Order: sequence, then structure tokens, then C-alpha cells
Amino acid sequence: MMRFPIIFAKLAIAGIFALGIFAPAGGAYAWQEVILYNFRGGSDGAIPSAGLTRDDAGNFYGPTWLGGNANAGTVFRLATDGTESVFYAFHGGHQDGDHPSSRLVKDAAGNFYGTTAQGGYRCYKFKENETCGTVFVLSPTGTEALYKIGQYGRGYIGDGVDPEGRLVLGANGVIYGTTFRGGAIGANCGVVFTIANGGETLLYKFHKRGGDGCKPMAGLLPDNTGSFYGTTTAEGRYGWGTVFKLGSDGSESVIYSFAGQANGDGEYPVANLIMDKAGNLYGTTELGGIATTCTGSGSGTIFRITPDGTETVLYSFKGGSDGCLPEASLTMDGSGNLYGTTAGGGSMNSGTVFKLAPDGTESVIYTFTGSNGDGAYPISALITDSAGNLYGTTENGGGSGLGTVFELLK
Repeated sequence: MMRFPIIFAKLAIAGIFALGIFAPAGGAYAWQEVILYNFRGGSDGAIPSAGLTRDDAGNFYGPTWLGGNANAGTVFRLATDGTESVFYAFHGGHQDGDHPSSRLVKDAAGNFYGTTAQGGYRCYKFKENETCGTVFVLSPTGTEALYKIGQYGRGYIGDGVDPEGRLVLGANGVIYGTTFRGGAIGANCGVVFTIANGGETLLYKFHKRGGDGCKPMAGLLPDNTGSFYGTTTAEGRYGWGTVFKLGSDGSESVIYSFAGQANGDGEYPVANLIMDKAGNLYGTTELGGIATTCTGSGSGTIFRITPDGTETVLYSFKGGSDGCLPEASLTMDGSGNLYGTTAGGGSMNSGTVFKLAPDGTESVIYTFTGSNGDGAYPISALITDSAGNLYGTTENGGGSGLGTVFELLK
């Protein structure tokens, strides 16, 4: 889901990978940024808001919200030599997906799985001609197989609508995911679903009552017992979203309800959770924390939840140079440092990449400028390599203002 749908004038400047062109930063940092690719907004794609997936050969794959021949979005491939190609271009409408919305998942055979927020079947009881979204599979050669969410007559009356979160691949080819809307009658709070052998099963419908959550935007996090953890962006005891657990038997329990900015707690968790070896969960809330000038509802938080459900706010963003609006999930290194992005804040208010040390010290390792070819508004999770370098996307900025792929070198 795009938070900053800003499209600047299209200046056709090609992205550069192999020559190591360094974009300027808003200050001096120990990490050095390299722009690997600038999207131009034509057939190559535009607004890469869901992040990157890497194959065994080191090539990057990712979705773009727009671009392609039908402007319905693409899946791109960025080779190790810096060559970008469109791996798949969506056609949109009722037969294909429209606007790919989640980071891709790769299986052992080299197939890529993802979701589109729109496309596929028409949604019952929604706006006329609105479509419910799809789950797609792309073979290693870019051939698409499609499952349509919300079959006509079912969307909203039980089926899901808007699958925005990252998928999980289970045993025997079973796919697990969430939808932002649809589900229980009168609630429209989303569902947890599985797809197996081309058929969909609903594991849980969120109800918006009795402290239950509503509208999960992120995907699921599996543990080693067959259970899943996730977040909802709304409802819960205080109305600011939840962290929930879905047992292997389909039973759902809310393990934490966010109390909101007025109580110094987070609001609106939109990103996937991560888990450490001790079973602690870590995540971000887009809003909440301490009162700041960045937004009227705080600038966001980083939190930890222990296995017994105790929540600790590890850091509250101040909304200035330290960042604002952390929308992406976190990445943890072997020393327990957390890395992530903020969509706003920084010296130029174009977003940051931050590091949170185990002692709670936050440092900005890069601030985006949105000018001179640099990116702006990173809203997707970072990935790392064996040397600890970080890779990600910005949904805006770059030579044409339509997004970048970047690398941060230690």
C-alpha cells in the first residue's frame, strides 16, 4: 500500500549498477550508498514499494506497483551486472493481477510467489467493478499461474479481499496469507487463508469484537510448532491494532493490544514480525510513541514482545533527523542489532535507514535526499548479504522520481 504516491517529472536517467555510482547523502555516514537502478516509469516498472528477493545466483527480483505495458505493475529482475529486465508484466483487470503488493517468496525450485492487491474476480458488495486481488506464482522462466481471491459472490461475505501481506510457503506446497478486508459479515476485517491444490480455505476471519484485531496488512510469521504470528492494523482492546497468534488448530488469540500514543505505546502496526532464538517478537508501528511534530499521532515505534506477552517499546522515533513512520519489517544481525527504514524524517524528510543497538541506541546510517538521483520514501524491508551489506528499494526518488534499488556498503 503506497503511503507517498508522489510521482515527479519523468527525466529519463538510466540507473547504474556496475560502475558504482554513489548517490549523495544528507550527511556523513559510515555506510556508503550505491544506487543499483533507477526506474524510468515505462515498460521497466515504477514505484518498487515491496522490496527485494534474491536468487541463488545473486540476482534481485521485486514487484513494482505501476509500470509495464498495461501500467498494472511488474515483477522485475536486476542481474548482477546491473541489467534490469521485466520478468513479468501484469495485464490487470479480471483475468490477471493488478498492482503487485507484497515482497516475493522463492521456493526451492526457483518459483516466485506473491500477491496483487487488485485484479481477478469482482468483489461482491464493494464498488462496482472493484476486484478482490490475486495470489500468483511465477516459474523460473516468468510463466504465471494465478489464483483469484474473492470469487464473485463470495468477497466480503466470507472470502478475503486485498491480499497485501507477504506469503508463507508451508509443507507440501501449501500457501498461507492474509487479506486486509473481507471475511466476517458486518466486520470487513480480513482473513487468514491457505491455498492448496488450487483451492482456498479460510483459517480465520477477524471479527472486530471482543478485543479481536481487524485489517491485517502484514503477512504471517511461522514458528516451529505450526503456529503463526501476525499483526492487525486496527481494533484490539484499545483500537490501535494487535499482535495475534494463530494456533495450528486454527484458534486465534490476541497476545498484545497496542495502547496508543497517549500512553506512550505504538499505533498501527503494518509490518511483518521477526523472531529471535529466544522466541521474542520484534516489530514496528507506523505511528504512536512520543508526541512529535512529524504527525499528530507520534512518529512510530520499535517494539519487542516476550513469549509471555510482555511488550517493551525499544525506541520511539522523534520525527526529526532520526526518522519518522517506520512502515517496514526489521532485519536482525548476529549481534542483535536491528536495521530498518523510515518512510519520512531524516535531514531531507525523505526517509532513513536506521540501526538500533541492543542497548537501545538508535543511529541513522543513511538519510535519503530525494534529489540528484537519490531515492526517497523507503517503505520496504531490507535484506542483507554475508558481508552485512544492506539492500532495499525506495518507492520514489531516483532520476525519474519513480523509485530506486539501492545498496548500503558497510
